[in-house]
Amino acid sequence: MAHESRADRNGMIVDRAGHGAGEASAPIQITTVIPTFRRPALLRRAILSVLAQEGPSFQVCVYDNASGDETAAVVAELAAVDARVKYYCHDHNIGPFENFQHALARITTPYFSTLSDDDFLLSGFFEAGIQGLEAHPEAVFWAGLTIRQTGEGTVVAASLENWPREGLFLPPEGMFEMLRGNPLCWTSILFRREVLDEVGLLDMQVGGPADLDYLLRVTARRSYVISKKPAAVFLLSQQSFSETAPFAAFWPGWLKLIDNTQAIAELPGPARERVQQILHSDARRMLFRRAAGALAKRNYPFVRQSADVLRQHYRERLRGALLSSLTGLCSRVGWLQKLYSGAYAALERRLIKSRSGLQERYGDYTRPL
Repeated sequence: MAHESRADRNGMIVDRAGHGAGEASAPIQITTVIPTFRRPALLRRAILSVLAQEGPSFQVCVYDNASGDETAAVVAELAAVDARVKYYCHDHNIGPFENFQHALARITTPYFSTLSDDDFLLSGFFEAGIQGLEAHPEAVFWAGLTIRQTGEGTVVAASLENWPREGLFLPPEGMFEMLRGNPLCWTSILFRREVLDEVGLLDMQVGGPADLDYLLRVTARRSYVISKKPAAVFLLSQQSFSETAPFAAFWPGWLKLIDNTQAIAELPGPARERVQQILHSDARRMLFRRAAGALAKRNYPFVRQSADVLRQHYRERLRGALLSSLTGLCSRVGWLQKLYSGAYAALERRLIKSRSGLQERYGDYTRPL
């Protein structure tokens, strides 16, 4: 590279002063980590959206899960003209959760954020986040609004729109606000690094909901700041992990998430019981809803497993029987499966159309910098 980089024994690109990710000749305030696997074009967009941020000093550290394609070349091209770009490549694919965990464990700067390789940041994210945290030194993270859009550019959701207010949320109020159906998205969160010392890393046993589990464990103990300023765009892709994950990525990990909340010493007894009730109710709802979507995609094993849990763990025999019956019929009768899939797709289109106001409010933000 133009700045005389070399690779250390782990594959990290190191600058000529000998600094790897998390270090620099001048103090760096923020590290943004981007775990990636075989999305070089989208990765370029993600990196550029970080480099376009103004204000605080920062670096962007890419953790490549052994893509074996042009990913390394894309990052090298950007790093050649901007030394704030750092790169690490595993010698084999260690899995998406393990790669994310690996990235978090190597953060040393006072603040950090995480960015998926197919998402991108919006202008002013770092500035607003730092200002919010400096105004509230007791807060351990600042969260802005995340715009969720399809690959075609249609805005389908905007996190924080339904939040009752902006500003500081104290524990456990902040925890319960998320449990009211107002989840936060890591893409638009700027963390203080101290959360890694206090809470640790992700609980790998939780699986798919590990990000929610982490935020619940943080917000049960500490304060945070909310702003409805659009801060990032989250891409809803049919190839994303959330869309293609097996049933095992959700269950029984969700039960481990519930156990983790019950082990929080700072949470009073009545609050723990309330959290447990909410999370079990959410599980029943998500099991049925995700199974309905899986049936539209002919993912019969997912539906059958959901039905079994609803019947055996939650004693919801009616909904479990409904899912089992529909799966049996659709798997045997082609025209019925086609009819169900078409009806489900039409329902999704109608739901998106009902949110057309989101496109008017946030459509202009979804074009990357």
